[in-house]
Amino acid sequence: DQANQDGNVLSINGLIIDGKLQFSIMSKFDELNTTRIAEAFKRQLETCISHCILKKNVEYTISDFRAIKNEADLSKFPLIVNTDQYDWFGMTEIQQAYLFGRLNNYEIGNVANHIYTEYYYKNLDISKLENIINFLISEYKVLRTIYSFERLQQRFLKLINIPKYRIRINDHSQIFLNNENLKLIRNRLSHKVYNPERFPLFTFEVTKFQDYYVLHISIDLIILDGKSRHALLTTIDQLYREATPQITIPNISFKDYQDYYQLLKHSDWYNKDKTYWQKKIPNMPLRPELPFKILPEKVSSPIFNSHTLYIEKEIWTKFKEKARIYNLSYSSVLLGLYGSVIAYFSGNKEFLITMTLFNRYAIHNEVNDILGDFTSTNLFHYLDFGDDLLQTLKRTHNVMWDDINHALYTGLEVQREIAKLNKLDSNKAVSPIIFTGIVENKVNDSEERTYLENNELIDKRYWCGQTSQAWIDLQAIEVGDRFMSQWLYVDQLFDKNYIENLNTLYCNLIKFLANNSWENKVDLFTPPLKDLELITRCNSSKQILSQDTLFSRHENTVIQHSLDNSIAIVDESMNKKYSHAQLVHETDLLSKYILKNQKIAKLAKQNQFQNKLIGILCEKGYKQVVSILSIMKSGHGYLPLNIEWPINRLDE
Repeated sequence: DQANQDGNVLSINGLIIDGKLQFSIMSKFDELNTTRIAEAFKRQLETCISHCILKKNVEYTISDFRAIKNEADLSKFPLIVNTDQYDWFGMTEIQQAYLFGRLNNYEIGNVANHIYTEYYYKNLDISKLENIINFLISEYKVLRTIYSFERLQQRFLKLINIPKYRIRINDHSQIFLNNENLKLIRNRLSHKVYNPERFPLFTFEVTKFQDYYVLHISIDLIILDGKSRHALLTTIDQLYREATPQITIPNISFKDYQDYYQLLKHSDWYNKDKTYWQKKIPNMPLRPELPFKILPEKVSSPIFNSHTLYIEKEIWTKFKEKARIYNLSYSSVLLGLYGSVIAYFSGNKEFLITMTLFNRYAIHNEVNDILGDFTSTNLFHYLDFGDDLLQTLKRTHNVMWDDINHALYTGLEVQREIAKLNKLDSNKAVSPIIFTGIVENKVNDSEERTYLENNELIDKRYWCGQTSQAWIDLQAIEVGDRFMSQWLYVDQLFDKNYIENLNTLYCNLIKFLANNSWENKVDLFTPPLKDLELITRCNSSKQILSQDTLFSRHENTVIQHSLDNSIAIVDESMNKKYSHAQLVHETDLLSKYILKNQKIAKLAKQNQFQNKLIGILCEKGYKQVVSILSIMKSGHGYLPLNIEWPINRLDE
């Protein structure tokens, strides 16, 4: 009792003295019971120490990672290979997005993030290729990955639990290469939506014609990012061509990496990056509006198309040299130009762009040899400075790299916070304008080399890809010594010529910057020649000046042609139709209501209507048309407001 000065019933204090762990025990019990407690504590402590010594599988805990402040600290915690490679493990944020993006309840959903390619040969050893694929399935566990909607986790299947992979052969050897037959196979595979809960999530298939072999390769990007997919195909090519190929299988797996990565979310580093983004989120804009053929929410089964242009070596080299002169990274300039094109065609000066990142943190010396999906995203706040392009590019460079330096808190996490803050529809894409840039780490010249067989006909290759919840995805890629600008887009949303104009303008901007000073304020955006001709014809048309207003012309036409009961407006969102008579009647009522309130305001000497626009805040549809016509009838101007804007933006 006398020694127990702190008044506790029982106190156990541990100290390390001369390298030894020593404990002192003080209690308010008698000597016998205190001794029993001490002996019991000692036995349990010895059991715990023995367990730690004998335990073969050493694991990190959340507390180990709390003090990590940046990537440099990772060297203090070397990756530990998990001996149980077949247990469930966490999915990345992007894998979860890919998982749910294939469901049909999301805008631009019902589609897998997926790449499909075709290669054409005079001869192909199908049996040899099949053996190679099975060998790689046995060596790379990631090719045996399945995913759980319920768990939101993934796992590798044991080799004994999957069948031998067979290459399906479509035998059309009695006929020459036929586009109709090929189209049926392409339609089946090019937009294939795999069941992520079943193996395999890829397809190798061959179509035999009398004159050609066509190899079809379809891969769901939930298992492999672009770099991993390229590494896999390169390995297949190496194994196919060489009699005794030398390939090295890494000692660590994607599971080892992902188990480690999940612990980083409990670090000071993650919390610092989260704080950075949470300060930015209240001031971040929303997605832009573009001229759609139909609304994105009306697209039930997205079909993706693409338009590709190249910048040749001479121009591309000049462009990169100019970027170095202005101390700007190539990627940031390409991102800034992309934003400027979207800004011009959308009329929005600031909006969100989703940047695709391929982050592999340096947790092991073999990390770059692992196959898996390391894709992440950064949500970029684009701001356009009009004809001052250099200011736009400098801001883009500075903000982009600052964002990337805080990428442990991912773009998808930022999107969720923006959706929550602005009360957005959870099924709509927050940021469907995508930028995928591979420039500083350019891909090799595989596009210009034959694949598998020297008899491959490179010019016949076919490629297409899909990105769920995306309207447009610019693939800005340095291929060898050239630059490729490939715009993937949802075919139902945009006219082919429209995307062609966007891509042409984008590449023209690159060519302009390669040959001119970036400091000149020049209007670089001119409509295509066909559009200029149409504008000229419209402006040269003459007619007698009318004293009618828009609404009076409408009402006179209704009377003259007896259109009272004819349909004036079809509101698809409400599934209703409205007649001309109903439109005239309801706009009359609302315009009189506005005038009445104006008169009351004048009597009260409250001139809130004087020289001011009247805002319209409602979804597109019949009510919006009634509001516009009524305001015009009352003699006022109107200002349409975006229903997706945050309340602070509306107040401004």
